[in-house]
Amino acid sequence: MGEKKVILCSLIIVLLTILSTNAYAATNISDITDVAEFGSTKINSSWRTVNLTINYSSPVIIAKPIKKLFTDIAHVRINNVTTNSFEIKVEEWAYQDGEHINETVSYIVMEEGSYILRGNLIQAGLATVNSNFSDVYFSEAFSSDPIILAQSNIINDSEPIVTRLGMTNHTLLFAIKLQEEENSSDSGNHVSEWVGYIAAEKGNYSNTTTFEIGVRSFFNSSWKNLNFIDSFSNPPTFLADMQSFNGADTAELRYRFLNQTGVQVVVEEERSLDYETNHCNEDIGYFVLE
Repeated sequence: MGEKKVILCSLIIVLLTILSTNAYAATNISDITDVAEFGSTKINSSWRTVNLTINYSSPVIIAKPIKKLFTDIAHVRINNVTTNSFEIKVEEWAYQDGEHINETVSYIVMEEGSYILRGNLIQAGLATVNSNFSDVYFSEAFSSDPIILAQSNIINDSEPIVTRLGMTNHTLLFAIKLQEEENSSDSGNHVSEWVGYIAAEKGNYSNTTTFEIGVRSFFNSSWKNLNFIDSFSNPPTFLADMQSFNGADTAELRYRFLNQTGVQVVVEEERSLDYETNHCNEDIGYFVLE
């Protein structure tokens, strides 16, 4: 019995040593632009190449949501990611005609890794995800529940998809899956895609870049104001993702009326199965940068 206790104590010491080492593994940065770039662009239903100013080793790309100008329901797809560019387009659902006019979308590209900015942990990573919820573990534990933005960075299956987050109220991991339209030809079974994510604790990360990260609740299928805490001199780069899975119907966010103080956001369901698009309340996590 004494020998077992010794072995158990040794294992605990080893685990604590690993966790202690990992706690200091993140790279300190003075501004988000040390490891990332951000901006906005006009896209439509044809692929467009965005050239980057930094040469990345393993870039993680988030570009969502798109502005709501056109009545058709749509979202963003990314493909052909390289060290210095990526392709992007507006993707409509399979039941639609696939043609979409120009819409505006913001994007952020970040080098995969863990970083400390103004005492706050930010992680960018890539994970293999399919149409079933799976857990993705952070490389380092957060001190509080992070805000997570996630998006497919490749196309392995031609069926249109969005990413949906499940459990996000955890400092060690989050749940994620790919979601096809409700009336998809393959019953929603999507093959694995390479999904990028960026996770960061709520707060102000401003230095050279004004950078706000926050969460708001009670967003649904009706337009609602999201007011920023920081003040911006121009309409900023706005990125957002649902942090909850309260409504199982396939949906994605859209925005309008972006200005220096806030934006309006809506949860937009697709209509492949029926025309009912009422979505229940979801939590919205957002990044705002200038």
